[in-house]
Amino acid sequence: MNARPIYFFQTAVICRVVTRMTMPLLLLGAFFFLALAQTGAQAGEPEFSYRARLSTRDHFNSDGQRLKTAAEVIRQDRANYHRYLRRDPEDTGDPVFGDAAARASLDSRRVHFASRAVADAVLNGTPLVQVEIYGDVVEVTLL
Repeated sequence: MNARPIYFFQTAVICRVVTRMTMPLLLLGAFFFLALAQTGAQAGEPEFSYRARLSTRDHFNSDGQRLKTAAEVIRQDRANYHRYLRRDPEDTGDPVFGDAAARASLDSRRVHFASRAVADAVLNGTPLVQVEIYGDVVEVTLL
């Protein structure tokens, strides 16, 4: 048998090469994990969805004060729909936000708008929107 012995310097070179390859692979894996974690809630079908015309009255709270964020407008629209029965013709129902505590849970959910322009339209206009609920994530798109 003519087996060649492995010398120390060969082992060190192999370890160095493996270490240099492992770090980028770990970073790449972490990147994909974070990307999946961020969009994982949106994977598949939403728990429920509804359409809403965000009319002028959806931009003011029950005390008549102008709302300051697009997420507040989304919440007020559901309060107007369920509590005050102020509905626009294009509004559709939802199975959850009839309860005040459920509407309050919108504050703890992450509301995502497709772009800054969508958020601006919600806050400053009267668009027709599609709202989809994925766990603690609320996706809002213009129709």
